[in-house]
Amino acid sequence: MTDYNVCKRNPLTGFALRMHVRNAERFGPEVHQLFKDLEHATEFPKQTSLDDFEVES
Repeated sequence: MTDYNVCKRNPLTGFALRMHVRNAERFGPEVHQLFKDLEHATEFPKQTSLDDFEVES
């Protein structure tokens, strides 16, 4: 059972991310990469934007 529990804040920009996902195995590899990219965006928010992470329904 894989859980993602992320609580990060960038002190320079004030950007913060809280994410808690249980049983992450049920998601595909694309969603796992999305979780990792969001966590990376917290540390380097100027290189990424949340528009890059829009999910089409």
